[in-house]
Amino acid sequence: MSSICLLDFPVEIFHRIFDYLDTRTIIRSLRCVCRQLNGIVSIYNRYEIDLTLFTKVQCEFILQSIRCENIISLIFSADFKEQSDKTDYLLTILNIQQFPCLRSLTLLHVNKNELDRFLPYMINLPLISLSIQLSGPFQTASLSSLSTAITQWKLRKLHIFNGYNLIQILPWPVDCNLNHLTITSCTDQEYRSILEHSPFLRTFVMEYCLVINTIPSVKSTYLQLTSLVMNYSSLSFGQLNYLLSLTPSLVHLKLINHTDHFSSLFDGNRWEELIQSKLRLLKNFQFCFRHTIRKLCSTFCTNLHSIIQQYRTPFWLDIKRWFVIADCIMRSSSCEIILYTIPITIGDFNILIRCKAFPINDLCYFTKNFSNENNPDIQEDKTIVTLNLNINSIEQEGLQYLIDALENNTTITTLTMDGNQIGAQGVQHLAESLQNNTTIMTLSVRGNQIGDEGARHLSYGLRNNRTLTTLRISRNQFGDEGLQHLTNALQHNTTLTIFDYEDNHISNDGIQHLCDVLRKDTSLHTLELGSNQIDVSKVQHLANMLEDNMTLTTLSLRDNELNSNGTEYLANALQKNTTLRILNLRLNHIDDNGAEYLANTLMSNTTLTTLYLWNNQIRSTGARYLADALQKNTTVTTLDLGRNQIGTAGTKYLADMLRINSTLTTLSLWDNEIKVKGAEYLATALKTNKTLTTLDMGFNQIGDNGEQYLLDTLHTHKILITLNLDNNPLIFT
Repeated sequence: MSSICLLDFPVEIFHRIFDYLDTRTIIRSLRCVCRQLNGIVSIYNRYEIDLTLFTKVQCEFILQSIRCENIISLIFSADFKEQSDKTDYLLTILNIQQFPCLRSLTLLHVNKNELDRFLPYMINLPLISLSIQLSGPFQTASLSSLSTAITQWKLRKLHIFNGYNLIQILPWPVDCNLNHLTITSCTDQEYRSILEHSPFLRTFVMEYCLVINTIPSVKSTYLQLTSLVMNYSSLSFGQLNYLLSLTPSLVHLKLINHTDHFSSLFDGNRWEELIQSKLRLLKNFQFCFRHTIRKLCSTFCTNLHSIIQQYRTPFWLDIKRWFVIADCIMRSSSCEIILYTIPITIGDFNILIRCKAFPINDLCYFTKNFSNENNPDIQEDKTIVTLNLNINSIEQEGLQYLIDALENNTTITTLTMDGNQIGAQGVQHLAESLQNNTTIMTLSVRGNQIGDEGARHLSYGLRNNRTLTTLRISRNQFGDEGLQHLTNALQHNTTLTIFDYEDNHISNDGIQHLCDVLRKDTSLHTLELGSNQIDVSKVQHLANMLEDNMTLTTLSLRDNELNSNGTEYLANALQKNTTLRILNLRLNHIDDNGAEYLANTLMSNTTLTTLYLWNNQIRSTGARYLADALQKNTTVTTLDLGRNQIGTAGTKYLADMLRINSTLTTLSLWDNEIKVKGAEYLATALKTNKTLTTLDMGFNQIGDNGEQYLLDTLHTHKILITLNLDNNPLIFT
C-alpha cells in the first residue's frame, strides 16, 4: 500500500488550512519548512493581518514577506506603543504599497485629525468593510468626509464604535449601499433615518439604544432589515414594541435589556402575541432581560416558576423551539431576576435559583454556574443538593424569594442559612414550607435571632414534616418557652435524627422538659447541647435520661460548667447505657476526680468509642486513671486529652498503656507540657504498638531531641499515618 505525503495534497487544501492559522505561523514557521511549502505560502492570497500584535520591526518584516495583492484584511491601531507618529507610519504603508485586494480595514483609537489624514489615502482602496474605533472629540466637518467616502467605497459593512450621538455629526449618505451596520448608540429618530436612507441594510447592531421619550405611531415600515441586535438597553416592552413594528421582516432578533419594567418585559404571553402579529418571519429570537429587586411588595410576582410557566407553551417549545431559562441571583440586600434564551450565557455566579422552559424539564432547582477552566466562554451548570447561604445578610424579604423557589424544588437536600437575620417572622415562612417539603433533609439556621416566637412556628413545621433528619438551631436566643415548643414537636416527629441546640442558655426546667421527651424518643441519635451553662443540677436530668434512652449515639456537652460531680452522674449513667458511642466533654471543668469516674466506666462500658476531654483540668493522676482503664477497654478508638496538664509523668502512664492497648487509633495530647522525656516515652511505646494511626503532639515543648525520638520511630512504626508536631521546631539531618 503506497503512503500518502502531506505535500501531495492540492494547494487549495493548504490554503484552506491557512485560513485558520495566524500570519506569524504561516510566515515564520510553515514557509521555512521546505521549498514546496514556501511556494504554497507565497501564492496564498487571503492574509488577514493584525498589526496590533506586532512590534514595528515585526510589522515591517511581515509586510515585506507578503505581496500586497495577497492581503485582504488589515487591522491598525493609532495607539501603537513603539511609534511616536502612528499616523505617519500607517500612511507610509498605504502610500508605498498598493492593496488591490484589500476588502477589510480596521482603525483603532483614531481621533479627528488622524481620520482626516487617513481618508484621502483610503479612498482608492477596494474596501467592502470598514471598522473605526473613535477617540477624542469630533466635529461635523471631521465626519462629513467619512460620509462621502462611505458612498464612494460602496461599503457593505460599517462598524463605528465609541461615537456617541454619531448620527448628529455624521451626515448619513442618501441611498447608502450598506447591508451591515454596527454603531454605539442612536435614538429612535436616528434609527428611522438610517433605515430610510439605507435600502439595502440587512443587519443593524447597536450597542446602546437610547430611551424613547414618547412613542409615535408607526407610519411606515422598513422591510429590508432582517437582523436586529440591541445590546444594553433599558427600554420598556411598549418602546420595544414600537421599534420592532418598524421592521416586520426580521428573521433574527437579539435583545439585551436591564429594565425597571419587570411585569411587561418578562411577560411571555405578550411576546408571543407581538411575534405572531408583527414579526411572523422571525426564526431566531435571543434575549436576556435583567431586573434587580430591592424591596418586596405585595403585588410583585417573584415566583420564578410562574414566570417560566409562560414560556412552556407550544408556541415557544414546539413551534419556535426557543428555550428559556429564568435565574434568581441572591445577594445580601437584593435579588436579580434574569430571563434569557439559550445559548446566551450570563457570566460566572456562585448560587442561582434556576427554572428552565425545556420540553423535558419543568422543575425549579438550584444550581452553580461556572466557567470552564480551559475555555472561559464555555458555561456549565451543576445542579446542587447543598445550598449554603451562610452570612449573607438575608432578612425576611430575601427569605421569601428563597421559599418561593423551594416550593417547586426537588434537588436541594441541605439548606444552610447560618448567621443571617431572618428572625421569627422569617422562620414562620420557612416552617410553613417545611410542612409540605419532601426534599430537604438538613436545615441549619444557626444565629438568626429566631427567639421563642420563631420556635413556635418552627415546631408546627416539624410536626408534619416527614423528611427532615438534621436540624441545627444554635445561637437563636431561645428561652424555656421556645425549647418547650420544640420538644413538643419532637414527640410527634419520627424522622429527626440530629438536633443541634447549642448556645441557647437552657434553664433547669427547660432541660428537664427536653429529657422527659428524649426518654421515649426512638429516632434522635445525635444531641448537641454545647455552650448552654449546663451544671451539676442540669446534668442530672441528662444522666437520668441516658439510663432509659436506647437511641442516642452522640452527645455533645462541650463548653459547659461540668465539674467532677456532674461527670460522676454521666459516668454512672454510661454504665447502664448501651448505645452512646461519642461523648464530647471539651471545655469543661473536669479534674482528676472526674477522670477517675470516667475511667471506672470505661472498665465495663463496651459501647463508647470516642471521648473528647480537650481543655479540662486533668493532670498526671487523671491520666493514670484513664490509662489503666484503656489497658482493659476494647472499644475506645479516639481519646482527646489536648490542653490539659498531664505533664511528663502522665505521658508515661499513657505510653505504658499504648504498649498493651490494641484498640486506640487516635490520641491527642496537644499542649500538655510533655517535654523531651515524655516524647521519649511515647516513641518507645510506639515501637511495639500496632494500632495507633494518629498522634497529636503539637505545642508540647519537646524540643529537637523529643522530635527526633518520634521521627526515628516512624522508620519502624509503619502504622502511624499522621504525626502532628506543630510549634515544635523540626531538625533536619
